[in-house]
Amino acid sequence: MRNMIYAFLLLGLITNLDARPIAYVNSTNEIDFDTVYPQQLEKKIILHNNGDEVLRILSLKASCGCTVLSAHQDTILPNESQEISVKYNLMRTSGSKMFHLYINTNDTLHSKLDIITKL
Repeated sequence: MRNMIYAFLLLGLITNLDARPIAYVNSTNEIDFDTVYPQQLEKKIILHNNGDEVLRILSLKASCGCTVLSAHQDTILPNESQEISVKYNLMRTSGSKMFHLYINTNDTLHSKLDIITKL
């Protein structure tokens, strides 16, 4: 009987090892918003949790001070998604630009997503 209890506990532990949050934007982590001209611009990206546990957004950063990211909540339930607002202040620029958006989460394999946005 004791061995059977240990076997069930071990099986429960093994099956739970794969349970984790999985942060996902798209297969390339690249978004093309097309070329813009001098303006203030707001875009949305969708962050998905393709895992079995709650995904926590730990921080949102951008490669340029002209870009501000914000999320309404810092958690995403399993198999749910959330919009992340990306505001660009491009008043002093024109033509094609590329910015990196950094999304830090509790995803153990991809804790820091580097999303490339092209404008």
